[in-house]
Amino acid sequence: NDRSVIQLLSGLVVGEEITIPGQQIQYAVKKLWKQGLFETIAIDVDRIENNDVYLALRVTERPRLSKFAFQGNVRRGEADDIKGRLKLSEGRVLTDYVLGQITANVLEFYKDKGYVHASVNLEQVNDLSKKTPHSILYIKVNKGEMVRIADVQMEGNTIFKTWKLRRKLEDSKRFRWYNPFNSGKYLEGNLKKALPAMLEKYYEKGYRDARVIS
Repeated sequence: NDRSVIQLLSGLVVGEEITIPGQQIQYAVKKLWKQGLFETIAIDVDRIENNDVYLALRVTERPRLSKFAFQGNVRRGEADDIKGRLKLSEGRVLTDYVLGQITANVLEFYKDKGYVHASVNLEQVNDLSKKTPHSILYIKVNKGEMVRIADVQMEGNTIFKTWKLRRKLEDSKRFRWYNPFNSGKYLEGNLKKALPAMLEKYYEKGYRDARVIS
């Protein structure tokens, strides 16, 4: 049962000798904290009989996931894609790590879409329909505006025409409203990926020390 599991996780063994106060109790509390399953932990002396001490392990469980939903300007298709990334299932313990991963995954999803200023807030609401601690998780998203590339300026270039270097930025082209095939969205990864091809033009001309500094 749950009591036996908590005792097992604590590392405390019935019948072993301990010192109160002592390191064994401190270690037991640390072991329980490491599990990430509890919001509060306390180990108290319940009673003492002769040389026997009875300990009470008092914990408050972290809630488990009941269900989750998106709030904010999230399209249905985006929500489906994010759900596939998160792989959340009912009953999962909502540890700090899990909540952090949810936030990071959602932010990464929108950053890859060009929404570099997106923000995510998580709200947990107690699910009173459950007998044990469960939460409904609301993932609140504010995408902000998509960041588009207005212009690409080349400073320090005296060898090539600017337009020839811009052609190497295949996935980081300037936004032009009349070009439906180019969104012009700024993705840092695409820009970094294109820089070696740009530098290669200098290397071919013998400028082996050419560098992109910013």
